[in-house]
Amino acid sequence: MYMVVVTDTLCNTSDSAQVLVRVVPAFAVDLGADLVLCPGESATLSTGISGAPHLWSTNENTATIEVSDPGTYWVTVDQDACTGSDTVLVQVAPDPGELLISIYTCVGRSETLTIPYEGVSYLWEGGETTRAIVVDQEGIYTFSVTDAYGCTYAGEATVGADPLGYGVTVPNVFSPNNDGSNDRFELQAGGSSDVAVTIYDRWGNSVFETPSLGKAWDGRINGTDASDGTYFYIVRYQPICDEEEKEQRGHVTLLR
Repeated sequence: MYMVVVTDTLCNTSDSAQVLVRVVPAFAVDLGADLVLCPGESATLSTGISGAPHLWSTNENTATIEVSDPGTYWVTVDQDACTGSDTVLVQVAPDPGELLISIYTCVGRSETLTIPYEGVSYLWEGGETTRAIVVDQEGIYTFSVTDAYGCTYAGEATVGADPLGYGVTVPNVFSPNNDGSNDRFELQAGGSSDVAVTIYDRWGNSVFETPSLGKAWDGRINGTDASDGTYFYIVRYQPICDEEEKEQRGHVTLLR
């Protein structure tokens, strides 16, 4: 309690008043250290202060909020005529995307599998803790990698036989009549597209050519429908386990 006395010496008068000063406990708003989130995760930001008005940069007014987007978040808190505030920076770690490896191998050959993302620690299903391992068996090998932010990502490596080692399946007839069924001359190579195809008419003229199975013949020659009949093909491909290029020859019937 304080008393204030005011004296007017000119008029020889005075007055007094009592002033009550109340000291409230100090408080601090602390959102903690800046954060780095793993992709797809969220974090809880809290002042730890209940029963006081809050205002966040997100326009929320609770003591706790959930965040998942990167950015700078601030909050102000009013308590007993005092105002406190704090700011925290939220970042998101880089997303490595899908961690998938696919390798074709040959009998008796070893393959090196390298995790396609650089981290600070690695773990393969067999217990290896190096980024790369050597395998000599077909199969699926799972792994995980942890980055510098503490985020852990899972992936897998598939080691299989070269599908081109089993040859290429070529249809003997197709009907490019736009009915949605068998409209293109499409080869099957076990998922591989590394097959070159050349098609000739009965006079030996090349009517279609492609270096890979990414493109299939639709039964047209220079934009015009090809005539019904027999056409001849040469298919070339290189299996990874063979030294020489393979070649298949045959004929296909175009029937609309």
